[in-house]
Amino acid sequence: MSQLQQFPTLPNQPFRLDVPLHELLQQPSHDPSPHRPELRKAESLPAPVFPQYPELFHDLDEQDIAAHERVVRTGRRQWPASKILKTMKGWMFPYFKSRVLPGDFQPIIAYLFTEWKCNLDCHYCWSYDNRVKGMTEDTARRAIDWLHTTPCRVIAPTGGEPLLRTDFVHKVV
Repeated sequence: MSQLQQFPTLPNQPFRLDVPLHELLQQPSHDPSPHRPELRKAESLPAPVFPQYPELFHDLDEQDIAAHERVVRTGRRQWPASKILKTMKGWMFPYFKSRVLPGDFQPIIAYLFTEWKCNLDCHYCWSYDNRVKGMTEDTARRAIDWLHTTPCRVIAPTGGEPLLRTDFVHKVV
């Protein structure tokens, strides 16, 4: 009865990793070149088309005021089928894919931290260091290309104040 019972779940080694992996992690690498990512040419984002919908870029006229009054009066809006389909591609289809398709990562919305600077000084905000540089076009292009392989079709620029670099955010969106 004085013998200690050996539990099979306790490891024989002082670490929980397998021995070859532990040795690999403990020894410094002499040749770091095989583990470096390949250097690629920096990519940039295409120039955005502005305005994307020139027919909506005009002063208010009687037709716009009448449409607004109709919405206020009836509480209903008239949406064309093309806008409904575009919205469904952005929100509904990715949601159903995230629920049906196997796998762990099926994002619906992606938050890109495009800028860390901010022109405000809110007491609750962590984005106060204006010396930190924002996202580059190359990083944004690679992030968007990677996100295109997922069902995610909605991108939300965030960080400090993304609109401090309006040209960059316009390219991203």
